[in-house]
Amino acid sequence: MGSVTESIENYEVVLKSARNMVLSGAQASDVLRYLVIECGILGKAQLIIVFCKGFGIELRRASCIGGWWHDDSGELSDERINELLNPELSKYVSSHEKS
Repeated sequence: MGSVTESIENYEVVLKSARNMVLSGAQASDVLRYLVIECGILGKAQLIIVFCKGFGIELRRASCIGGWWHDDSGELSDERINELLNPELSKYVSSHEKS
């Protein structure tokens, strides 16, 4: 996973921004759209790794990101990606509320 994270410019800043978005109530599709449009992360593997490393989501759960794209051209809609990933993001938020 190291080489994938190294290919993301300003990886630590991107990760911090994504985490802050989630802690502020953003949905998975919002974070993904931010990563693609604002951060220029166009690789599906990069997006998946941000979710895995950033939020502690298992690869098998985050792999659904491969079916989503910001312009609705993917197989998965915003609604569906949110259904699949928001429960995982909620776990991340809960773990940070306790600490």
